[in-house]
Order: sequence, then structure tokens, then C-alpha cells
Amino acid sequence: MPVIAAASGYVSRIKISASGFGKAIYITHSNGYVSVYAHLSSFNEEIATIVKSMHYQKESFEIDSLLKPKTLKVKEFRHGRGRGRL
Repeated sequence: MPVIAAASGYVSRIKISASGFGKAIYITHSNGYVSVYAHLSSFNEEIATIVKSMHYQKESFEIDSLLKPKTLKVKEFRHGRGRGRL
């Protein structure tokens, strides 16, 4: 099941841990709020590629990485338009 963003913004953090939220992404919105999408079973292809690279760099399953605002932008999903699905 795809994740649908609550509002436009960017993926500001990716966290994977064996406990707590498990696989989670954090989206920072233009109004300063942050939405957390947790207990995810998988990531979309774009995020999965970044995560795989992080796994190899850190040589660890657990990841807690902050991303720059322009790395993964997200648009609010409205009636079939936008790139809000993650």
C-alpha cells in the first residue's frame, strides 16, 4: 500500500531500526510541520535505492540519516495528481 503525503515538502529523515518505528520516513512541510510515516513494510524505488547505498556505506542495517531539502521532494497527492505517493 503506498504512503500518501499529507502535504508537499521533502523527505528530511530516513530511519530504520530493529525496534521502535522499524522503517520510517519523516517529511518536513513548508509550514514547518513534520509528518512521520512509520512501520512501513517497504519504500518506493527511489527511497529504496538511497537506503541500500546507506546500508553499504554504514555497514549496518540500522540507519538514521538526515537528508538535504532538495534530495527527495514530495508533493501533496490530490485526486490522482502530484508525486505524493511514497
